[in-house]
Amino acid sequence: MGSSSMSLAPTVFAAIGVRKRKVMVAEAMNGNAWVRHINGPWTMQILLEISHLCDLLDGVQLST
Repeated sequence: MGSSSMSLAPTVFAAIGVRKRKVMVAEAMNGNAWVRHINGPWTMQILLEISHLCDLLDGVQLST
């Protein structure tokens, strides 16, 4: 990808609490837990950004 989540989905990034921003990528991707880290109302902008992130993350496999 080469881009940060903050630049790809700034509204989603802003809706995630500071503590959850420190979660490891592997932990956040396990069962799509990162989606449950989003706080507040799910606006149309957040839904669009989630859809975009899901498209980018589809098929990503993490290795140890």
